[in-house]
Parts: sequence; C-alpha cells; structure tokens
Amino acid sequence: MTRTGLALIAVTASVFALQVHQRCFIGDDAFISFRYARHLVNGQGLVWNPGEYVEGYTNFLWVLMMAGAIRLGLDPESASNALGIASGAGVLILLPLLAMRVSQRPSLLVLLPSLLLAASGTFTSWVTGGLETMWFTLLVTAALFAVIEERRREVARPLGSAALLGLAALTRPEGLLFAGVVGAWLAFGAVRNPREWKPLLSWGAAVCLIVGTHFVWRHAYYGAWLPNTFAAKVPAAAWDQGLKYTWHFTRAYGVPLFVPLIGLALWRKPDRDRLLVASCVTGYALYVVAIGGDRFEFRFWVPVLPLTYWLITDALDRLGLSRRLTAIIVAALLAATLHGSLESERAESPRWHGIASVSGIKAYAARRIEEGRLLQALIETGTLDRNLVLAVTGAGAVPYYTDWPTVDRHGLNDRYIASLPLATRGVIGHERDAPEEYLERRKVVIDDTLNQLIFRRADRMAAAISKSGGARPIYVVDVGDAYLVFSSFVPDAEVRREFSRLPIQTVLPGVDGP
Repeated sequence: MTRTGLALIAVTASVFALQVHQRCFIGDDAFISFRYARHLVNGQGLVWNPGEYVEGYTNFLWVLMMAGAIRLGLDPESASNALGIASGAGVLILLPLLAMRVSQRPSLLVLLPSLLLAASGTFTSWVTGGLETMWFTLLVTAALFAVIEERRREVARPLGSAALLGLAALTRPEGLLFAGVVGAWLAFGAVRNPREWKPLLSWGAAVCLIVGTHFVWRHAYYGAWLPNTFAAKVPAAAWDQGLKYTWHFTRAYGVPLFVPLIGLALWRKPDRDRLLVASCVTGYALYVVAIGGDRFEFRFWVPVLPLTYWLITDALDRLGLSRRLTAIIVAALLAATLHGSLESERAESPRWHGIASVSGIKAYAARRIEEGRLLQALIETGTLDRNLVLAVTGAGAVPYYTDWPTVDRHGLNDRYIASLPLATRGVIGHERDAPEEYLERRKVVIDDTLNQLIFRRADRMAAAISKSGGARPIYVVDVGDAYLVFSSFVPDAEVRREFSRLPIQTVLPGVDGP
C-alpha cells in the first residue's frame, strides 16, 4: 500500500467518524421494532399488542437481534446504533476488497467508493437511526462479494452467499429481490456451462430453506404470507411518487448522472461479475420507483449506494480515460456527494413531496422520546393507569415507553386499518387513517390528535389547539410541570373517571386553550 493509499484510508476513516458523530440519531420508527422485541423477551410473543398477532414490522431478523440485546440487559437504542455503525464500517472495509478482487490490478480508485460513502450525509445518517438499513446494506454487499468469489473459485456448494442472501431476506423483504437476481444470474451461467448446475441447485436449496422456513412460520404465527406493513404501505404501484423520490435524490446527489459511465464500460468490456452487480442495482432501483420510494430522506437508496459508487469508479478505471479527465470526474463525484449531504437537510419543504429530512426525523423522535419517558414515569408512580388505550399517528417512542395498548392510526400494526381502501395516494405509509367508529370500538381513551401529547408551555399548547380541526373536544390534563393534551373516543364521564385524581379541562378545537 502506497503512502497516498494509506492517506486516503486515514481520511476516509476520519470523515466517516466525524460524519457519524455529527449525524447520529435515533428515529421514532425504530421503537416499533424495540416494542416487538421487548414483548418477545417478556414472554408476550412477537406482537405489538399482547394477544393481537399482527406483523407490523418488516425487519424480522433485526427485531430478533434487538430482542437479544434486551435479553442481555442492553439498551436497544444504543445497541441498534452500535450495530449500525459497525455495519457501516464493515461496508467501507468490504468495498475496496471487492474492487481489488474483481479488477485484479492495483489502483487508488478502489478506495474512492468508501471515501464517497464516508462523505455522504445520507449514508452516514442511516448508519444510525436505530433501523436495520445499514445491517441490510452490509449483508447485500457481502452476499454479492461472496457470489463472485464462489464462482471464481468454482465452489461446489456456494452456501456462504446463500446464507448471506437468506439473512438479508429475513432482515428486509427486498432481500428476496437480490436473491432472485442472483438466482437468475446463476441459472444463466448454468445454461452456458452444465458444470454450474450442481452449485446452482445447492445454492437455491439453501436460500429456499431459509426463506421458506420463515414464510411458513409467518403464516402459522400471524395467519398471513406477507407482513401487515406491506398491505399498509404498498397497496399498489406508486410510480408517480417513486419518480419524484428518485428525482429529488438525483437533484441532491447526482449519482444517476454518472451511471452512463457504467453502461459504457459494460458495453465496451462486458464482464459477468459486473453485469451481476449492475443488474442488482437496476432491479432494486425499479422496485424503489414502483413502490413510491420512502417517507424518510433517501433511506431506500442506501442499500445500493455502495454498489453504485463501486460500479462508477470501476468504470473509470476500465475505460482507460486520461488522468486529467479521470481527475475531473472524480472531483465532480466528490462535489456531488458534498452537495447532496447539504441538500438532503433541506427536505420537508413542499417541493420535496413529503420526504422528511434527517434533522426533522431526529427532532420529532427526540420530542416523542421525552413524551414517552414522562408518561412512563407517571404510569410507574400510579398517576396514570397502565392499561389506557392509546391511538397515535407516530407509533414509536410513546407506545414503547408507556407500553399502553396502542392503535396505530396509519394501520402499520393494525390489520383492519391496513385493509381499508385508498381513495388517493399520498405520503408513503401515511395514506390511511383509522375511522372514528373503529376507534370508538377499540375504546381509545387517549387519541394523539395534535401529534404531540405533552406540552411544557401553555402558550404553545393554546396555539396548537387553536390550529387543530375536528369536532371532538380536546382534554387538557395538568400533570405537574406539563400538560397532557388529547381527544378521546370514549364517553366524557369515562375520561373524567380515568383522570379523576388530576386537574382536567375540556377545550373545543379551533379556539384558544386554557
């Protein structure tokens, strides 16, 4: 390794550490997984509400990992971010190894993808957040590396890549897409070379065993072949929203503008391994566009960012461009990455079509965590009942800390709401809302009408109430140095009986609070 190479590695590690330190956060949605995991550890089952068997998560393996952390006495918030950071570092280490193995010649360009990822605000943000994003990214990257290695070494039973892709499918449903592309790639090779049939069959059997076992378990446990979140989030294709999601990603990072380099390199110098990786990236990109993208800032592009950056830089190496032109393109890549890191923080304006910035997600989660912990303290002191039924639109930290029976108004954890027809498409995962008659049937005592249950200041509470709509009265409960604010779907007498030991007032929506 040359001095320049060592310097690039040092810069990459430093930039990655600095970016992660500055952008580290925990998202509200992570607490959905934590709640399922805690219920499993407590012997209540892999459920959102005890006794209700609904798969309101899409990260089975991650939930099990969080359950393991809780069982060991670890805080899932810290454990999830530690695993995410370790996974992100693993991706940065694995990419140069993949590049060197495929190119089979020394070049400083093999270090560039890791530097680009370290400089990417999107990549380094989703290293944390408490979700499975980076763990899934590591599994996919490692699986493709393993597939290429096994083929080149002519491994008779390529079980390593099969196991990694199986684990990826258990981590996120999109793992099945990557497994399908790899399976098609292996089948194409077997058609051309009969000696590859045996490895293909053993590989396919291993993947089907892992994935099939989970599917059978899911149907036996939840009574459904697919997660409830799939019905809630993906009722049909949403090409329009997906194209907007992709357009904003392109405007921020410009990555698709460099993709023609990949096509040019593959056309001039076809290569089976590179075609495999390019096919995986293309198939996944079409999938993201088809389902409408994601609510969160470019999170769905993270799993293929490492592979895409590798393909672009590998294409630069293979095309044999002049040093000057290569340097210009590399500089443009770095500039686009830095621009994307700044631009992505400007999300949540109308032009972003409902995409939430990481800073917005972080601020919202911090507020919900504070609310959840305060309510938990009131429950533990006996001030609030342990069995109040809650309804929320942000089904994360508050349900986790209170452990109240909870209705997710968007239906991620509710089979009935998820099955309701959609009149129009909107923000992905936030298109449905529970009907009032259903919330009445569920006897919801506390409905998070304002998407904020706790207010520290009376003036801010009054302003929020005055802007609210709806016909139901809003209750304001004085809980000491804060106010608990909600509407309810049970009779007024029952609400006042539940809070008989606390000062409670009723305010009509659209008017100033007390």
